[in-house]
Amino acid sequence: MAGKPGLKSELVEELMESGAMMSSFAEDMSNVLDLLDGNESGDHQNDKTRREAMSFLLEASKELNLKNYEKASANVHAAMQKLHSQGIEDFNDDKPRTEAKIKIAVYQEKAIQNEKRLSKLTGINWKE
Repeated sequence: MAGKPGLKSELVEELMESGAMMSSFAEDMSNVLDLLDGNESGDHQNDKTRREAMSFLLEASKELNLKNYEKASANVHAAMQKLHSQGIEDFNDDKPRTEAKIKIAVYQEKAIQNEKRLSKLTGINWKE
């Protein structure tokens, strides 16, 4: 049969495409949750490094009170190294959260487009 496809076949095709989008959406949300879990573990490492830096600074303070300037200087140096590495960790642990935000924005746009298509097909506006 030549010519335009029937309304039923167009509806079936659009609904199948919507179903595929929803399936993809569910998988993508799983990836976002994995990214956020990665962010959480990075935060824990970041906190650990910060605590270690504070420990070195407290030791330096103790050594200064004892007028042991050489040990105080070594502890301040170690604290600065820890703070430097903590800054790098802080930058790196923000990457998964940023990637998750970008992915969520993309998925939101896809969901809006999907909703528009379904509204057009069914004649129903879900926002009312």
